[in-house]
Amino acid sequence: MRLQDQFFGPGATPVAGEGFRHRTITLEIEAFLRETGGWAEDEDDPPNTPLNILANNIKNRLVASGWLREERAGVRVFIDMPTGMQKFLELLRQFAEEGPQYVGGKVQSVHNNLVAAVKDPAQQAGALNEAAKVARQMIASLGTIKARVREVIAQLAAEESTAAFVRAFFDDYITKIYIADYHELRTENHPLRHRRWIVNTARSLREEPLRSQFVASYRATLRLPSDDEATRRLEDDIGRLLLFERIDGLLDALNDSVNAATQRSLAYIDYKLRTRDHFGRMLEKAVHAVLDADVAGITLETPFAPGPMFAEGRLALPFEPPKPRERVPVRRPTMTLEQRAELFLRRAMHQHREVTPKKIAAYLSRELAQNGATTSDQMGIEDLDDLCTFMVLAGYAYHASHVRPEKRKDMLVFNSLRGYRIEADAGAMTENDFLRLPRFSVQRIDGGAHA
Repeated sequence: MRLQDQFFGPGATPVAGEGFRHRTITLEIEAFLRETGGWAEDEDDPPNTPLNILANNIKNRLVASGWLREERAGVRVFIDMPTGMQKFLELLRQFAEEGPQYVGGKVQSVHNNLVAAVKDPAQQAGALNEAAKVARQMIASLGTIKARVREVIAQLAAEESTAAFVRAFFDDYITKIYIADYHELRTENHPLRHRRWIVNTARSLREEPLRSQFVASYRATLRLPSDDEATRRLEDDIGRLLLFERIDGLLDALNDSVNAATQRSLAYIDYKLRTRDHFGRMLEKAVHAVLDADVAGITLETPFAPGPMFAEGRLALPFEPPKPRERVPVRRPTMTLEQRAELFLRRAMHQHREVTPKKIAAYLSRELAQNGATTSDQMGIEDLDDLCTFMVLAGYAYHASHVRPEKRKDMLVFNSLRGYRIEADAGAMTENDFLRLPRFSVQRIDGGAHA
C-alpha cells in the first residue's frame, strides 16, 4: 500500500518510460522499515540483517509473488506494478476504509446519468452503463448492512465492562454501520424520491425507439462484436436499474434490524447499569451489616415477618382455571294458554287504537250516509274504534285551522282525507258521553265517497 501511494496509485506523480529505477523502490522500502517499529523479519533473513539488504529481500519477494513486475531496458532494471494489482489494492482500500455510505449521493448520480442517457442515447450510453453499476453497488450494500448489524451486536455482547460496551456501541455501531443520511431517506427532499421514476424509465428502455438506439450506441461505445452482445449488455444494465424496486423492502428490513439491535443494546446497557454492579454492592453491604450486628449483639428490626423468606408455605396457591359452563341446548319455548290469551288481547288493543285511512273512510261514509255534511254534535260513537277515529277527526280540524297549508303536506292524516272538508267552529264546543272538545264540521266534496 505504501508503494502504491507513492508510485502507482491515482495520487502518485506519473513517470515516463518503463517504470521506476530499482534503487528508487528499495529506498522507499527502507524508509518504511525505519518508520515502522517492530517489523517482523522473514524466517529466511538472518538476525540483524542490514536495512538495505532487508529492503532488497522484500522487493524480491514482492516481485516473485506478482505484486511488482521487473522489466529490463538494456542493462537497467525498472519496476512497475501490474494493472490488476493496482485495481485489487484500490478495492481492498475501499473495503477497509468504507464508512457510512451516502445513499442520497448514489441515487442522485443514478438519476442524473439516466436523465443524460435518455436525453441523448447516441452519445450517453456510457452514462447508462455507469448508472447501472452504481445502482447494483448501492442495492448490494444495503442488503449487507443487515448482516453487518448482527455481527456488530455479537461483538458488543463480548464486551466485559459497561463502559467498553457503551463506547463500542456509539463508535462502531452508530458512526460506522449506519447510513450517513439514514434519517433523511424517507423525506420528500431526499434523492431517493426518484426511485419510481428510475424504475419506470428503466422499463421504457425496453421499448422502441429507445431500445434500438441504445443497442447501436452500446455496440459502438463499448466496442461489442455484435448486436446480440449489445442487447445482452443493455438487458443486464436494465436489470440492475430495476433493482430499485427492492429498495423499499430493503429499507424496511434495515429499519427492523436497526430497531432490534438498538433495543437489545439499550436493554443490555440498562441491565449493566442498574442491576449487576449496583445490586451486587447493596447485597454485600447488607451481608456485612447483618454480620456486624450479630457480633455486636444488636437485634435487627426488619419490615418483614421472621422465619424463612422463601418457603413452601409462603408460595401462592396454584391457579385453578374455571370450569367450563355446561352447555344447554336451545329449545323453542311453548306458550301457555294464558300467554296466548294475553298476546291476542294486546293485538286486539293495538288494532282498536290504530286509526287507518280505511277506518276513517268507513266511519265518515256511515255518518254521511243521509246528508252530505254533519257536525261533531251529530256524530255517533258506538265502540272504541269510533272513539279513536272521532278523536283523529277532531285533531284534523284543529290542525286545519292552525297549521299553514304548506306544512300540511308532511302530515299523513291530511293526505288520507282529501275527499272531505273538515273545519273547526270557532267558540263552539261539543260534549258527549266520552269527550268535551271544540266543535267541528265535516262536508263531503268531490271524490269523498271513495276516500
